Formats: sequence, C-alpha cells, structure tokens
Amino acid sequence: MGATQFALAISLGLQEEHRVLDVGCGSLRAGKYFIQYLLPDRYFGIEPNAHLWRTALEKEVGQDITKIKRPRFSAREDFQFDDSGVAFDCVLAQSIFSHTGFDQFEMALRVIRNQLKPDGQFLFTAIDEESSSYAKSLSGEEKKGWAYPSCVRYRRETVLAACRQTGLVAETVGWHHPRQTWYRAVLPGAPLLGPAAQALGGGRVFFNPRYK
Repeated sequence: MGATQFALAISLGLQEEHRVLDVGCGSLRAGKYFIQYLLPDRYFGIEPNAHLWRTALEKEVGQDITKIKRPRFSAREDFQFDDSGVAFDCVLAQSIFSHTGFDQFEMALRVIRNQLKPDGQFLFTAIDEESSSYAKSLSGEEKKGWAYPSCVRYRRETVLAACRQTGLVAETVGWHHPRQTWYRAVLPGAPLLGPAAQALGGGRVFFNPRYK
C-alpha cells in the first residue's frame, strides 16, 4: 500500500523538490519511499502515535538516510503540521477518513486546504458506494469524532459536497485501492484531471512539464 501511494503521487507529477505532508503517516509505510525520493527537508509526517514513526526511523529507514533527508514529524491531532506556515505541493491521507466522523472530516478539509500551495494536490481515500467495504461500514455522516478501529462510509456526493463547502474542488481517481476510493482535491483554478482521472496507470505522468 505504501508503494501504491508513492506511485500515485509520481503519476500526478510529484517532483523531488516538492514538499509532501503525510497525514497519519504511522509506521512510514508510504513515508519510507517519499523520504528517500524527496530532497532534504521536504517530507513532513503527522502521527499522534509518535512511537510508530520513531520505531520506523530506527529500524527501517535508518539513521544515515534520516540525517541526510531530515524528515520532520508532528504528533498533533488537528491535521495541522505546525504553525510555521509551510505550504505543501502534495498532501496524502490514506485510510484516515475511513475512521473519522463527519465533524473530523470537515475539520481536516478546512485545515488541509489552508496548507496547500495554489497548485497543490490533496490525495485521500474514503469508503464510498464503489468501495468493497461500503455495506459493512458505519455511516460517517451520523458520527462525530474518531471511530477507529471501526470503519465509516460516506456517500460520494457527500465527500464532493464537503470539499466544495470548504473551498476545494474534488474528483475521484481511478487508482487501485483494495477497499476504498481515491479522491483528488485542489484549490479553485488548479488543473483537474477530468476524464483522465479514471485512466491513470498507463505510464503517463501528469502535471509535470518535463514529461509533456
């Protein structure tokens, strides 16, 4: 799963000089790929359970890579990396909103919107009608707070409407996930994939002028 997140970001034009925010980075399942690829000081991870990323840095990433790449981490629980005003080219939230009530989902959208660069991309997953686990999940629209370890679902129209109400334009992305659906949200005026959103995976790199 970590490799598929990295591959999706690369397909959508991620470059080594970009800044990436990995929301719920956990044990760096995806982070270990981004840390090695990105230039120093470009990877940022949020994870309240700090022992997860600390253990991963020690036992999987290694001290040498950590010293060279200088990833930064936060244990905050409000989706805000810190108060430094850093803006991100890419924000990822894989299987975060499958465990949040609607109040947490809306808060995350508002906070992350304010951390995006004008042409930045927010890539996230949700359990919607097209997801294999939809019928077995609780209704996120009726919950508040965190639901973990239970899973919650949202209607696709609810996800898209929530993005619009928080100043984001969202679309679904045809990228494999075994139980959820990928979404891509951008600020108004940033380019959308449109029909190409369902045709990722063919080798074309989007939003990177080096590969036109």
